[in-house]
Amino acid sequence: MKLYRITDHSNNECFYIASPPQVRRYLLDSSEPNLVVVEEFEWDYKYQLVVLMNDALRHGRELL
Repeated sequence: MKLYRITDHSNNECFYIASPPQVRRYLLDSSEPNLVVVEEFEWDYKYQLVVLMNDALRHGRELL
C-alpha cells in the first residue's frame, strides 16, 4: 500500500493523502506548487506501517 506525505512550506502544513489523484489535485490547487514537497511511502507489512507512524510522530514533533 502507498501513502503520500504533503509538506506545504507556504502554509506550514504537513499531512497525509492516500491516492495519487488527490496529490495531483492538491498540487494543481496550490497557490505555490514549487513550495510543496511530496514524499511517497510504501508498506507491505504491519511493522513497516508502525515505522511510518513513528516517523510521522517524530516529524510532527520537529515541526513544533
